[in-house]
Amino acid sequence: MFKSDLEIPLAISSRIFLSQGEITNVWVSGAEMAANSWRVKVEP
Repeated sequence: MFKSDLEIPLAISSRIFLSQGEITNVWVSGAEMAANSWRVKVEP
């Protein structure tokens, strides 16, 4: 369940990283998206 929840934002950040080659901005935004979606599902 958790793996599926994280796969989408990580896949998006990976694609943007591959196309733009900007590590910091893309990875941070991808990590934030994953963390935010994870928090929404875990916290009531």
